[in-house]
Amino acid sequence: MLLYYSLDCSATTTPVRHYLTYPISLKVNHIFDINTQNSTFKTMVSIEIKHPTLKPNPLDDIAFPDAYNKKLLSYTTDQLADGSYLSSGKYILTIGKHFDLSQYPFEKHKLSIVLENEKFGHNTRYLLSNNMSQHNKVIQKTALPSGWRLLSSKLNVSLYRFKNALLPNTTPDTWHSRLSYTLIIKRSDLRLFFLIFSTLYLAYFLNLYTLFLPLHQDFAILRNSLIVTSIFSYIGNYFVTSNLLINTLHFSLVDKIQTLVLLLMLATLIVTTIVTKKIEQNKLLFGTEKKVRQISCITSILLFIVGNYWALQGG
Repeated sequence: MLLYYSLDCSATTTPVRHYLTYPISLKVNHIFDINTQNSTFKTMVSIEIKHPTLKPNPLDDIAFPDAYNKKLLSYTTDQLADGSYLSSGKYILTIGKHFDLSQYPFEKHKLSIVLENEKFGHNTRYLLSNNMSQHNKVIQKTALPSGWRLLSSKLNVSLYRFKNALLPNTTPDTWHSRLSYTLIIKRSDLRLFFLIFSTLYLAYFLNLYTLFLPLHQDFAILRNSLIVTSIFSYIGNYFVTSNLLINTLHFSLVDKIQTLVLLLMLATLIVTTIVTKKIEQNKLLFGTEKKVRQISCITSILLFIVGNYWALQGG
């Protein structure tokens, strides 16, 4: 895979027809530590540039504008048989990224790895060679963390214009050659889903079980214990997920399921309270109250299933 950037000595902003080209290859070795709380992800990339002379070395001028931190792991320059030089560098980058967690933990993210050459002016351009049309050569599926899969990727070159906001009338704009590699990844981690929602579903089913208990006083202590346990399970799940989704401003998948469970728990408590009052006032027979509890239980389960399906589908 080869990329090219061009250099021309003229002072025009129009594309040039004759330029010096440097083949450059990009490989994403690994993406790791996708940190949604700190809005960052880390990646290990390898870059190779072929250049005609030892100095200047174009690899020295490579910059990563979106990276908070850049760590150089290795750097070599070898002379080739044709007299040219091949410079190779391996980096670990910490890149800032705002993550949309509205469908967490089944969300999709668009990650971008951008590199540019800040030393050259507007007449320097990256160009893609014809054999770089297969973007899957830039990254392999094994480079992604466990639980993530690659949906698509795109390699793009552009001439980036940097406007001077402080002195727009006195300082001319600057231009940088820019290469960006964008990939869309999706998390599909059922284990994480059950870890997140296990206490929430426990709260729901403990609360639902109270509908199976007869409403006379012999089961009052057990019923109250189940209700208290379900409330604490719900509160525990709420605080855990609040820490996970600290940067989320939208009504997320977690919020939808938590709201659904809360409403169904409240409905169960309301039905139980009303039926108990009716029995105490001799306005409802025990056989009739059993049917009411059965209908309420079936309705709650159906609403629970439909509500979860709706939330998972992004409704």
